Amino acid sequence: MKVTALCLVGAVLAALLKKSSPELAVLLALCGALLCGCGQRETETEELPVLVIGSDNYEPYFYLDENGAYAGIDVEIATAACERLGWTASFQKINWQEKDALLERGDVDCLWGSFSMNGREDCYRWAGPYMYSRQVVIVQASSDIYGLGDLNGKRIAAGTVLNA
Repeated sequence: MKVTALCLVGAVLAALLKKSSPELAVLLALCGALLCGCGQRETETEELPVLVIGSDNYEPYFYLDENGAYAGIDVEIATAACERLGWTASFQKINWQEKDALLERGDVDCLWGSFSMNGREDCYRWAGPYMYSRQVVIVQASSDIYGLGDLNGKRIAAGTVLNA
């Protein structure tokens, strides 16, 4: 409201000064135009549509941080993608075994997470992979293990998370 009033006052003053000082009138008109442009966003309070994203707890991709807020790589990527598309991301922690029922009921709009497409191409509408990952076997450089077949008869350890 204040900015609109300033625009109107600036236009009136510019018209009055046009006859006596054209340079000042142009300067005043430019200042008024700048102020008018700044005020446009202040009056627009349109809410963005919300996309409800379901995922299960899977650090470092999706988890609750120490403040109880959703965090992780997937949260950051999904938030940025939604912002670029003009949406607001809303996250919901789900039980992964219930994902199909949640989608069917409309409790979530989409699933986001470490979810393999292989063998499920026709079960869902896929946006495509946003990341490729693989499992690896790590051995000492002096080891005689060169492939998975070399692990037969060996004792191995498996981990779920590696902080490299």
